[in-house]
Amino acid sequence: VNLTMRKSKAIYDLIQSLSTNEKRFYKIYASRHQIGGENNYVKLFNLFEGFKHYDEDLIQDKITRAKFVKYQAAEKNYLYQSIIECLDIYHKDSSVDRQITKYINIGRVLAEKKLEEQSVKVLSKAEQLASFHNRHESLITIYELQKRKDYSQDSIDTEKLRLYYSGIDGAIDKLSKAYYYHKIFDELTFLRRRIGYVISHEVEQKVKAFFPDAEKKDETRFSSFDEEVYYLLAKVEYYRLLPKGDTGLYYVNRIIKLFEADTKRITGEYIENYIYVLNVFIVTHLYKNEEEARFILNRLKNLEEYIGPLAKTIAVKAKIFEVYYTAISDLAIKKHDYHNFLKIMDEIQEGLNKYEQHMTPTFNLVFKSNIACIYFGAGLYKEALKWCHAVVNEAPKLREDAHYIMRILFLVLHYELGNYLILPSLIKSTYTFLGKRKRMYKFETIFIKYLRRLIKTRVRKENIKLFENFKEEILPLVDDPFENTVMRDVDVLAWVDEKIKKLKAL
Repeated sequence: VNLTMRKSKAIYDLIQSLSTNEKRFYKIYASRHQIGGENNYVKLFNLFEGFKHYDEDLIQDKITRAKFVKYQAAEKNYLYQSIIECLDIYHKDSSVDRQITKYINIGRVLAEKKLEEQSVKVLSKAEQLASFHNRHESLITIYELQKRKDYSQDSIDTEKLRLYYSGIDGAIDKLSKAYYYHKIFDELTFLRRRIGYVISHEVEQKVKAFFPDAEKKDETRFSSFDEEVYYLLAKVEYYRLLPKGDTGLYYVNRIIKLFEADTKRITGEYIENYIYVLNVFIVTHLYKNEEEARFILNRLKNLEEYIGPLAKTIAVKAKIFEVYYTAISDLAIKKHDYHNFLKIMDEIQEGLNKYEQHMTPTFNLVFKSNIACIYFGAGLYKEALKWCHAVVNEAPKLREDAHYIMRILFLVLHYELGNYLILPSLIKSTYTFLGKRKRMYKFETIFIKYLRRLIKTRVRKENIKLFENFKEEILPLVDDPFENTVMRDVDVLAWVDEKIKKLKAL
């Protein structure tokens, strides 16, 4: 029964992930051998499709009552497999990698049937695509198949053998060089997703250890497009973690120009890479040139017009949503333009309903953190607490900086909402949380010290003095990159000034 139920959930999730065109194609595909009436598998497909939310008991009851379902386990399994096969057919030419794989498979089959000349033509198409799109791993397979064909026909000679292995060695060399930078980029990206931006000298040293040659003079020659892309991506991520003037921006501009010199290269994994650099460009320019940032924001929102149908997939749409609206929320925080952002919350909620399950967890977490900060800035503390809860309740495996900011904001919000009875225990748990992560710097030490004092007094003059002293102690930390993590997102100084103003007006 458990296996049957797990299969039901797998089928439901798979069907819900399909686009309208994919669903239409499946129903045609499943009915291709049906003469009159409706195929039972299409009926079963329609049954699952009809549920807006997954309800195991309700779905199971409906399947049990359906007269056309006789062997549940077998029919569910067939339905699942037939959808997968249909998707494979539907998307067979939807990416460069699938096209290359298709040509390789056809070439291999033709060779097995001893139709060598036909096989050569097909493998030649695969080679052209793989060479242009830097699919070096595919080139190794193609050269091996071509070599095997010459051996089977006894048409191999020393020169051909040398050329084949020269091609294979060249592909391995290019693959190795590209993966060297790919590995650095992945290590730096993982570090940022885990801890956020640099918050200690210890982390700074770790970043430099991942890419020890980062600050040396640039390479001038690259053996492949792949190598150049990942070299630049590694540089971008390095300077993103260790901001040093406009150096990072220089590499962002270089990689955008590289992609835009030939937009045909923006395929497969490169779509995400392209969106990644657009995101870095936007985030960087929000603080330097807002006009240029908004130009790229518009490019991102209308990416389909720029790169075509490849931007239509649910994965790409989710990526565009998370990058676009996170950037908009960053801009609202930077400009303290909280109320205008909140005007589009219905639009954002609609997008979250569509794409949240497909969003990158780190983006999802940072986005919710930003929304909490925006509601706080707008003085809507109950709403801010709801979004703050969404972050605080998650295990802090990703973006330690966002969890840290939300922990501090969490205390501020409970103070503002007058929840003084639970604040001592919340302060204690926050102190423990920060201590375990060795994250007890000057700001949080000062903040917790004053919050403990504030919840113990109701005397207006004492509160005014506490807030004034708190402000005096944190002001020197504003320009310290290792101390102002909270103040970059939460306008603590504006909050303190407002508290002093209101207390003095009483």
